[in-house]
This record gives sequence, structure tokens and C-alpha cells, in this order.
Amino acid sequence: MSQRNLLEFLVICSPNVAVGLVLAAMTPILPQLADVVGGRETAEFMVSLASFGIIAGGMLSGAFLGRLGIRRSIIAALLLYALSAFGGVLWPTALMIGSCRFLLGVAAVLFSSAAVALTARRFSGAHRSRVIGIQQASSQAANIMTVFAVGALARFYGWRSAFLLLGFCAALLCLMAVMSVSRVAPVAQGTALQEGAKEGLGRDFWRVCVFALLFGILGMVPFAQLPFLLVSAGVGGGSWIPSASAACFVLAALGAVIYATAKTRLGVHGVFLLGLCLESAGVLAMGTVHTKLSLLVASAIAGLGMGFGNTFVFDHGIEVVAASQHGRAAGLLFSFLFLGTAVNPLVLIPFETLFGQRGSLVALAVASLAVGLIGLTWRRPRPPVVIASKLTTRTLR
Repeated sequence: MSQRNLLEFLVICSPNVAVGLVLAAMTPILPQLADVVGGRETAEFMVSLASFGIIAGGMLSGAFLGRLGIRRSIIAALLLYALSAFGGVLWPTALMIGSCRFLLGVAAVLFSSAAVALTARRFSGAHRSRVIGIQQASSQAANIMTVFAVGALARFYGWRSAFLLLGFCAALLCLMAVMSVSRVAPVAQGTALQEGAKEGLGRDFWRVCVFALLFGILGMVPFAQLPFLLVSAGVGGGSWIPSASAACFVLAALGAVIYATAKTRLGVHGVFLLGLCLESAGVLAMGTVHTKLSLLVASAIAGLGMGFGNTFVFDHGIEVVAASQHGRAAGLLFSFLFLGTAVNPLVLIPFETLFGQRGSLVALAVASLAVGLIGLTWRRPRPPVVIASKLTTRTLR
């Protein structure tokens, strides 16, 4: 592999990292940020603004890519990412930091959508499934490393450390993209085109969006509800809460890495069911077990399901649309996934009112399995029409 191809592959592996860093980098510096912006509630709102930016940016990704093309979209999005990060350092007011957080979310998902479109352009079939698995695994690994890196840098640079790290990473990725992403990219052989999906996204894609929303809701449980369950189990501090989060991240990375192998053996529906059952089982266990160790194991099981589920969303979501829709499809998938994380508390409110804190997780797990099975049988996808022509090229503006 040449140096240029290696740099391009690193850019291709970075879309989920870029999105994950926007959220993970803020965790260690929240108390310090609260002193700057005027309180804990304001600081927590600053964190959530990035999620709103991701949702909004995902809706705009199709038009953005259609106007600029893949190469220019990657470079422009990374420039916006870097400028937004450094802007939060240079103008430390609540309004400016909040605006920069929102723009960071927009930039992250625009870059990620373009990078996923480039992935679909470069790879097909099992190779694409492996690369998308690597993207998901890289994100989980980067989340863990970022938390520790920002925590160490915060001793010297305070709350600015998160923004500085994001800015320098984006600037480095932008330089790598300028040097490596070519203006002309080959169209991968064997591109699957779903009948009727040439103009729009198609019904099968919107079904995958429902699955993305479902996995987003389930994926927040180890981070939003599990810490309170650990406290009720007698963990008021120490290493159990971060250990549970780390177990979820590590097993999610493992699930993403072995996704392509599981898909080859089980098929696309089988690997979806595997991810859904594992994640639902982890959430169900969180609602039924009471010991610290059992809750940690439940978090790990949910993380393994998350790795399969999130990788399935992007792999199959790209698979069922035409090549011209890859960027738009990726952006919408990010939007639905993060919409699921945002509405997680709202979904649990009626369940908690009826069944209590633990019972709400059992109800969520059962309801998720039911929705997933109904969605899977709603309409079986027609076999893809495989275009197996000789290698062609398409200009990336």
C-alpha cells in the first residue's frame, strides 16, 4: 500500500471517530466548563447542542455532497470542524461556545457522510462490510483514548483542552485528505442497486432508519441509566461506573470488528437479529440483576449488541440505495441514530411511570425486540440487482 493510499484509508476509517470525539471529549472537562458558562445545567446543554448539530447536519448532507462532491465536502467539513473547535478556545463566552458546539456537530456529520460515501465508492460487498466495521471499532477505541487524553491535558489547559484536541485532530485529518483523496475515484465493481431506488432512497432504506432510531435508544441505556443503577447497587463512586462504560465500549468495538464474519455466516437478517437480541438482552439484564458485577456484565453484553447493530445500520443502509444516494443516506442514518439517543429519556418516561426504574428497562427491551421483529417482516427486500461491469471512474469535484 502506497503512502497516499494509506493516508486515504486513515481518512476513510475516521467518520465515526469524528462524530464520537465531539461528544466524548467533553466528559472530562464538564465541571471546569460549568464555571465558564454559568452552571452545570448550561454546561450539559452545551454538550447536547452537538447532538442537535449532528441531527441537523445529517439532514443537510445530501445537498452538501451534491453541490461540492465527495472530495471538496470532506475538506470543507474538516475545515469547519477545526475552525469551530478553535473558535470555542478564542472566544470563551457561553454564546460562542454553544454556537461552536452546534457547528462541530454539523461539521462532524457532514465529514462522516462524505467519508462513508467515499467508502462505498472504494469498496463493495464483504470488503465494505469489513471497512464499516473498522470505522465503528475505531470510534469506540477513540472514545476511550479521548477521555483519558483530555483528562490529562485538562491539568495544563483546563476546559480548553477538549477544543484544542478536536481542532488539531481535524486540522491533521484535513491535511491528510488534501494529500490523499483523489479527484477521480473508481466505482467499485458489484455495486448493489435496489430496484426503484435510483431516484429516491426507497422503502427498505427508511426501514433501516427505524432500526437506527431503535439502536440509538437502546445504545444510550449503558450511559444514561446504568450509572444510576450502579449507585442503587451501592456504588457511589470509585471505578465501577467508568469500568461499566469501558466494558460497553470495548465489546462494541469487538462486535464491529467481527460483524463482517458474522454477516457472511448468518446473513444480513441474521446479524441484525443477533445485534438486536444481544443489546436487548443487556438492557433486560440491567433491569433484573442487582449486583455490581452483574450490571457490568450486562453493560458488556449490550455493548456487543451495539457493535453489531450500529455497524449493520450503516452497512445495510448503504447497501440498499443507489450509489448517487450514498452521502445523503449516511447523513440520515447518523441523524436517526442520534435522534434515538436524544429521545431515550422521553421513551422511558411512560415505561418508568408504569413499571418503575428497573421495570422500564425490561419493558424497553421487550418493546424493542417486538418493533425489530415487526420491522424485519414488514417487507422483505427484493434481491439486489448487481451491476458487474468493468471498472469505471466517476469524477469527484
